[in-house]
Amino acid sequence: MRPEFWTVYPWEQPPSPENRPYDFPPPDLLENLVQLYYDCVNIYMPLLHRPTFEKSLKAGLHLTDPDFGGLVMGVSTSIADRSWYLIGFGIRAAQDIGLNKKEDGTRPTAEGELRKRVFWTLLLMDAMLAAMVGRPAAINASDFDVEMPIDCDDEYWDHPNPELAFKQPPGVPSKVSYFCSLLKLFEIHCSSHRAFFSVKRPDPPPGISDIEWDRITLANLDSAMNAWVDSVPQHLRWNPDRLQGPFLNQSAKLFITYYATQMLAHRQFVMCKAHQKLAMSSLAICINAARACTRIVERQSRDGKFTAPHAQPALFTAGLMLILNVWRARDTGHALASERRDIDAVFTCIKVIKSYEDRWHVAGRYW
Repeated sequence: MRPEFWTVYPWEQPPSPENRPYDFPPPDLLENLVQLYYDCVNIYMPLLHRPTFEKSLKAGLHLTDPDFGGLVMGVSTSIADRSWYLIGFGIRAAQDIGLNKKEDGTRPTAEGELRKRVFWTLLLMDAMLAAMVGRPAAINASDFDVEMPIDCDDEYWDHPNPELAFKQPPGVPSKVSYFCSLLKLFEIHCSSHRAFFSVKRPDPPPGISDIEWDRITLANLDSAMNAWVDSVPQHLRWNPDRLQGPFLNQSAKLFITYYATQMLAHRQFVMCKAHQKLAMSSLAICINAARACTRIVERQSRDGKFTAPHAQPALFTAGLMLILNVWRARDTGHALASERRDIDAVFTCIKVIKSYEDRWHVAGRYW
């Protein structure tokens, strides 16, 4: 090595950031905010290993370590301005330290599992925002080979017997199963986005027309979604009469995303004049998905405690599909027996989205 080409000189280094002391909330409020984070956020995106985080917090690490202090302040806030840019920066930083690559080693470690969680959380948030704002994702599936997170709750990572570490006890449903299932669903979601909403769509194979290739692609996506439904663990399958506690809300959010994925794949073919059979099939799938999505949100919003910010675009799309169906029936002179029910469902979408705007500013743009 020739150091003159590898040394970073002082004038090339960025200035050190000014570390101002954080003004932390009072201990009792901070404890409540952390509890809310784990109850309402981390249960859906399990980024932070709770025993490790709480141990560091109790030891006062946030008072001496600016980096951990910033993390604590992030857990305590609801501000997420310019998240599109920040997530992009995060993905670049993750690639820079190799989080996108599969790690060597036979036994899982806490650090290795946290590295996977960081990367998959960034990937998931990027995919959600890409679909929400109609922009390309910051990373492609060919750019990473990192393994999926282990389907094991935080409290079972450590065990006196190394053979039982990172293993969910038999008969104990895992709260991380939601995250793992959501990641698998978003693989299909991203495939739909790439297939139909890319700036430059790939050409179909020789000898196959564009519309025929779209039909084949849709059939493959439908098969993948059917297989995904079959793979969902029993404790996350939508059944509001049987499920309770965190698993009920996890199941609701999971299947809202499933129906949103169905609508994403089929919605642009609803008005396809070149292939009426495909248009009718896609419309039926979108309407059924819209009704199911609305029923789930209506059921979960009765007590006012269901918070699902990512459900806003799903509800908006569901409402549009239902209105489109009503208008289409009126335009063709075929009255719908379900017209009153569908219109009521549209108002349910508006009502729920409106209830979110006090907490999430973007909700006010959807109605």
